[in-house]
Amino acid sequence: MDLPKTPKKMPTKPKGAERRLCCVTYSQIAAWVGLAKRTVIEYASLGHFDSRSLESILGWVNGRRKARGLPPVGHPEKIAELDTLENVTQQIGGE
Repeated sequence: MDLPKTPKKMPTKPKGAERRLCCVTYSQIAAWVGLAKRTVIEYASLGHFDSRSLESILGWVNGRRKARGLPPVGHPEKIAELDTLENVTQQIGGE
C-alpha cells in the first residue's frame, strides 16, 4: 500500500525579514567621498555613520562632499538633470 506523499514546503524567509531594495558598498561610498575603502570602513567602525542606514550614509557622504565644494549625492535636482540611467549609474559610482 502506497502512502500519499506529503507536499514539500517552500522555503520561507525569517519572520520580519525584508527584501533588499538598495545595496551600497564601501567601495561606492569611498568613490563618492574620494577616500580609500579601508578609510571609509574605519570611519564607519568609529561611528561617524551607521553603515546599515542609507540616510546616515548619505548624510555623512554629503557632509564631506559639501566641505569639498562638490554637489550632494542623491540630490533630486541633480538627478533630474541626468537624461539616462547610464549617467545616473556613473554619477553614483555603479558598474
